[in-house]
Amino acid sequence: MATNYTSIKADIIEITVDIPQRGDIFLVDTQVWYWVTYPSASLSAQPYQITSYPKYIQDTLSVGATVIAAARQQGKLIIR
Repeated sequence: MATNYTSIKADIIEITVDIPQRGDIFLVDTQVWYWVTYPSASLSAQPYQITSYPKYIQDTLSVGATVIAAARQQGKLIIR
């Protein structure tokens, strides 16, 4: 199977000050999905991991922005 490379232009943002906008597209790292979706993660989490991440994901979805998870990275969640 041939690899299809795509040119991606991206910025790293500070989620504690950014305000998501409709039309934004976010690729969310696997570690963020871990903190947002796995209840037991809070047992070893830093405060920002269980407050800032979920809030930003919710704000992003509520304005109609797009949230993407890389399919190849999801295996990391399954292994945990």
